Amino acid sequence: MKKMITFLSASLLLTASVSPSIANQEKNCVNPKEAYQEIKKSTVLIVSLDENDNPAIGTGLVVDKNGTVITSTHVLQSKENIAVLDSDGNDFTYKSKQFGSAESVSAIIPVDKHPKNHVELKRNSVEHGETLYSVGHPLGTLFAFSVGFVSSKIDDAIVASMVSGPGASGSAVFDCELKVVGFIYGLHREQRSFLFLNPVGDAIIEADKK
Repeated sequence: MKKMITFLSASLLLTASVSPSIANQEKNCVNPKEAYQEIKKSTVLIVSLDENDNPAIGTGLVVDKNGTVITSTHVLQSKENIAVLDSDGNDFTYKSKQFGSAESVSAIIPVDKHPKNHVELKRNSVEHGETLYSVGHPLGTLFAFSVGFVSSKIDDAIVASMVSGPGASGSAVFDCELKVVGFIYGLHREQRSFLFLNPVGDAIIEADKK
């Protein structure tokens, strides 16, 4: 019965999708090569230590001129001495700013200096089948580029079909016009190519502003 439910769940997600070429017709899409170079500028690697000094890595996005970074809450093993590395190899020290009203989202702020590039967050919606881009660090592969599409929407989450893995949590996901759609916070338990995104809405925008 469990296998049957898993199969039906995956089937529903797939049949809910439409062709990306159709879904993207009314958008001014950026080609993947240019998208990667642009997204990478504001994407950072996050390294934090747990109570036993074991490192955990994740991904974040710089979202304002003050260097605030949005990521997934579970990426942060501590609230202080969080290491952040940008795509140019510059390292920075961050601390936890506060936890957003969405449990899966947190903001961290620099202790002193911070990365130069950032992306402003605005509410954005996507439709089934739209092309998605993301840069993250799955399985420790730094600043890896992924392309996928919107597979489905479940409750308050967006389900994306794209390559990912541990280390990509907290990655920002963009539509083909390079507007932020949401942040990766989890993988489907059975179908590992399905990612759950916390969409850019009030909770994430408030986490940035507070």
